[in-house]
Order: sequence, then C-alpha cells, then structure tokens
Amino acid sequence: MNVVSIDRIDHISDFKWNNRLLVIINDGKIDVEKKISRYKTEFLERDMVIVEVDEKNVFIDHKKMSKRFSRSLFKTIRKANSEDHLLLIGKDGEIKNSYPFEIDLNIIFSDVDRMPMRKYEMVKKNKK
Repeated sequence: MNVVSIDRIDHISDFKWNNRLLVIINDGKIDVEKKISRYKTEFLERDMVIVEVDEKNVFIDHKKMSKRFSRSLFKTIRKANSEDHLLLIGKDGEIKNSYPFEIDLNIIFSDVDRMPMRKYEMVKKNKK
C-alpha cells in the first residue's frame, strides 16, 4: 500500500496514483468521526484517505492543510454535485462519484471495488 505522508502533501496531485480520496464536505451538522470510525480497515485496504472540508479549510487526520492544497482541492471539487456531502476521487485524480452523507459506506467501498485499478490491486494482492 502506498500511503503518502501528510506532511509532504502540498497539492491534490500529490495523491495521484497512490491514494483514493473520500472528500467529506462538512456543513457543521455532520459527525464525521461517528460515520467513519468503524471502517478504518476498509479505508486502508483501498488506499483511501479521508479529507474533511468545511467552509474554507481542508483537514486530513484533523491537520489543517496548506492554502495551496486547499485551493487545488476546491478547484477539483467545484465540478461536483453541490447537494452531496461525500465525493470519491480516484487514484487518477478524477471525481468518480458523489453521494449524500446518509449513504451506507459499504456502497462506496463496493463502487471502489468495481473500479479497474482496484480489481487489479486485489488480483495482485491475492498472488502474493
């Protein structure tokens, strides 16, 4: 698994080809920890990084990210459905899907598992 050190991240492209991002747009009414805490293993298996966004700041693991990183993320996610609070960004850096906050995270994991790159990762892992 390729997980990039958060301290070395300065742009959304730093995650490209290493991690998928689950961007959570938090309007202040969302308990993100409650939603994601029991799925740590599933996120790790899929090389997923949780990115939390509020009105103007971006956080990864509760660490406020740089303005440059925040700008690059906002530029990417502005194309998404503004009604949804969860955005899945693939390892290629493209938005793959958007979801309402209420969605069962297993649906997102299933969407990831159907992606060609994830299928390849699972086959490669099983050959070890």
